[in-house]
Amino acid sequence: MKFISVQKLNHSIFFIIKHHLNEFKFCLLVLLKRFTRFYQPKKHSY
Repeated sequence: MKFISVQKLNHSIFFIIKHHLNEFKFCLLVLLKRFTRFYQPKKHSY
């Protein structure tokens, strides 16, 4: 019984971490796009 509950807990933790990782990746992509857009004019001005 204890083993099954631990397995469920691990599964839920893994699911939560995976979900947050996906959100984190999305946020990183948005930040990178903004960053490149911000730095693009400076590169062209040389």
